[in-house]
Amino acid sequence: MKPLRLVFVSLCALCVDTSLAAVRIVPGPDWVPIDYRKGVEPGSALDFSVFGLADAPAGKHGWLEAHGGHFVFPDSPDVPRRFYGPNLVFDACCPIGDDAEMLADRLISMGYNSVRLHGWDCSLPMGDEAWGRKWDSHTWAPEKIDRMDRLCAALFARGIYVTTDLFVSREVTWGDVGEDNRMGHAPEERMNSAVYKALVLVDEVAYANWLAEASKFLRHVNPYTGRAYADEPGMPFLCLVNECNLVAQWNAVKEMPAFRAAWREWRGPDEPPPDNSKSDIFAEFEEHLEARFFGRASKHLRENLGVKALLTNQNIGQNRPPLQRLRERLYDYNDGHTYEAHPRSVAGAEATGMEAIVRFDENDPTTIDWMGGVARANASIVGMPTTVSEWDYCYPARSRSCAGLIMGTLMARQDFSAGWRYGWICSRAKRCDELKDECTFPARPFSALTDPIALATDKIAALLFLRGDAPTFAAPGVCLRLTESAFRRGDGLSPRSDKAVPFGIVWKARFAQATDAPTPPGWREIRYEDGEALRARGEDTPYPIYADPGAVFRRDPERRLLAVATPRTCGGFAFQESGRVEAGPLAFTLSGSRATVCATSVDSEPRPLAESRRILVMHITDLQSEGSEFGDETFQVTLKKGVAPLVADGTAEISLRLSTNGNNPYKVFALSTDGHRLGEIPCRLSTNGTLSFTASVRGPDGKARLYYEIVMQ
Repeated sequence: MKPLRLVFVSLCALCVDTSLAAVRIVPGPDWVPIDYRKGVEPGSALDFSVFGLADAPAGKHGWLEAHGGHFVFPDSPDVPRRFYGPNLVFDACCPIGDDAEMLADRLISMGYNSVRLHGWDCSLPMGDEAWGRKWDSHTWAPEKIDRMDRLCAALFARGIYVTTDLFVSREVTWGDVGEDNRMGHAPEERMNSAVYKALVLVDEVAYANWLAEASKFLRHVNPYTGRAYADEPGMPFLCLVNECNLVAQWNAVKEMPAFRAAWREWRGPDEPPPDNSKSDIFAEFEEHLEARFFGRASKHLRENLGVKALLTNQNIGQNRPPLQRLRERLYDYNDGHTYEAHPRSVAGAEATGMEAIVRFDENDPTTIDWMGGVARANASIVGMPTTVSEWDYCYPARSRSCAGLIMGTLMARQDFSAGWRYGWICSRAKRCDELKDECTFPARPFSALTDPIALATDKIAALLFLRGDAPTFAAPGVCLRLTESAFRRGDGLSPRSDKAVPFGIVWKARFAQATDAPTPPGWREIRYEDGEALRARGEDTPYPIYADPGAVFRRDPERRLLAVATPRTCGGFAFQESGRVEAGPLAFTLSGSRATVCATSVDSEPRPLAESRRILVMHITDLQSEGSEFGDETFQVTLKKGVAPLVADGTAEISLRLSTNGNNPYKVFALSTDGHRLGEIPCRLSTNGTLSFTASVRGPDGKARLYYEIVMQ
């Protein structure tokens, strides 16, 4: 009866009636089927390869370096380099045959210049049919490593740089850790990889196991390049252990002999280890353990394996001052993760006989300051490149169409050095069938290729951040000085340093934290205790609440809209009741559905949007899977997963002010999801040069449209 009781409590708390879904997604007046083509037609308005954002081959400029808060190459040390792309997860790191070349070409056509290979350590030991069965995690399947080698060679050849982690989710057993720390478990019994990650910090057997597997990967010679991965300049940034979260695992590991011994070594025998992982003394203990681990591990990698890649760790987003101090002192770059509407399973749902019940929390992006990676920006460190190796605004959140506008603008304004969306393909199928047009999958979180909305928004992020359409803040920035009160503030709790100032400050000025590093010239310094006091009084200092000083980003919570205006890309997100939205020369009015509308210059040579001869327009509403069932109209509780994708119906009255005398003829074409022209649609050009047309999700063929192309004849 216990599982049933858990379900009853969980579902009652969520106000879900499991006998009848409040919302079921079906084709009809509200939802439109889409002919989803997953490739990109060469030369089309969706072919971003023309922008030259990838510089082939990867590694041609030498080993990447970190200098002055940026990534740079030694042959051009004054040129900051940015990287952007997706995560390829599990078997997506090992596509079969020609799929490696096709995947690499697809990534180039999306405008990416980097990927993160994630979870390969779980996939490589398995043969093609091993998911769900036990396997030897210390031996790679020859066909799997060959496929990953081939993919990496294809990526490098096209100028796509690769980042990865040396441990993510490889199957581990209790035999992979010291006998004293097995807590009664048999050596062959599988263990939670999160517990293993914690033990790597203190257990010599676990550390040796981690080091052996990391060394095997780094010493492995890719036969398609002739280089070991330790010698591969196309793989210039590495994280040692993905999401090592000691805070979350403390209750599970604090009684283990290795942790108690590490505590006694650090604090002496008289003081017991803390029970509260949120205490300031725990945060300093965590800093001590990470400093010891990172110091010895990085020394071994560099001195014994010759690793030249930039190194980082602790990317879980733990922004407590001691870890921020450690990052500043030891890491080459500062990485983290950020999610909006991250799904989570409701415990015990299987007892109802239903599919797994999934819940997520979605906030209104037009009213919440900390949307879109703000916590990641608030954790930036003076003088260090900032990266976000996982970010997503997850399906089925109904406002996720704004993700590219928000995240792309924020990364650009705060001068991030790299970002990787999680994910593009998250495959446990040997053939990466998500790549195939003929294979239909329900949209799902963490797999953008199953969600045409996610792919559309990522095009916007790539333009704003990687193409550089959104400028970095030019005004003087703000430096939060982590003083002693940030480490021991008097109440025994360890604060998060990203909460010492209002979250919204990153929409108004450059922001970074510092412990030892000097405040950059011209920046205003705020001591930690002063920032806390100001925040407690509700003061948004040193900048009052007003629109982005460069008029790049604007949020209007009363009208429920946000807008981004840059010279080459303009767009906005709004609800259907928001009225007319203006973003630079672009304006639109919605009906039928909330949506993002974006217009961008896709000329082969850079031109401002108003002067462009070729413009891509996106009208992105919502997308759900046919047959999906939700607990209520917020869609925040998924009761049943669907099948083929359906797009929310709606229209947008769109106008663009163009630099024309009214004599230049323009045509507007509706596009398929691969950029193929479906047909011309009516447009109007006024005497003052304003081009207007109606974007309707439901096309004449009854299929959904997301993209339009405006062409000067």
